[in-house]
Amino acid sequence: GINISQISQASGNILMLSLENKDQLGTFNNFAKFLAENTKTLKGDELAETTIRIIREWSQMFSMQKKGMGEHEVVGLICELHALKNHLLEIYEPNYSVRTWIGSEGSKQDFACDKFVFDVKGHRVGRKDLIKISSVEQLDISLNVPFFLFKVDLLPSSTLSNNTDLSIKALTSSILEALKDYDEARMLFEGKLNEISSEATEENLDMSFTVDKEYLYQIDDTFPKILRTSLANEIDEVEYSLNPSKLEKFLCTKPLSEFLKDV
Repeated sequence: GINISQISQASGNILMLSLENKDQLGTFNNFAKFLAENTKTLKGDELAETTIRIIREWSQMFSMQKKGMGEHEVVGLICELHALKNHLLEIYEPNYSVRTWIGSEGSKQDFACDKFVFDVKGHRVGRKDLIKISSVEQLDISLNVPFFLFKVDLLPSSTLSNNTDLSIKALTSSILEALKDYDEARMLFEGKLNEISSEATEENLDMSFTVDKEYLYQIDDTFPKILRTSLANEIDEVEYSLNPSKLEKFLCTKPLSEFLKDV
């Protein structure tokens, strides 16, 4: 974890932050940069409140005992990072690309902007192949822009043997490299990633996969989905699954990369 101490001087108080576990030095370095960038213009109560808030937000990253992420969560995050790194950042400028990633903020959809909206669905080949819809609002929304489901099938890889292998750690490193000259985008990405990966163990971060296939489904009025208006008022939350083998007529002829170039 992090040790916090205060040193009183005639000119004011100094807050000292020190790292207990040297294995987390890389994370601590990112945290220190993020804290400095977000507090350098602040003073007084605003400085103190913002510092405390950021320390609390990052505190779980330094927990000695992490709960870990389930395989489904790891696969889902890898696919979201894959979409960001290997599709969006290949076409759009970094600040715009990172801002479109809203799934980490608790949104029903993973990526959204004034040009498109799409949700990412990851599937590990060999597991039951279903597209899980976590809420009615995930598909039952009214939009004035194209709306898609982006499904990624992953095959397990025994080792990061080449540049096409995907893991949370490898994708994070690759994205940070792409953002190295864009401080605003880099800090925004780190904050978003921390929101959903703070409990990841080293095993989670190193789980490696390769992309087997990608599918893009267009969501329109005819796409099968549960509508809020069809449910009784007493029903609050609904989860359901779609069978990909029965959705072939909704497949787009273009892959995601080509679609993003055209909008």
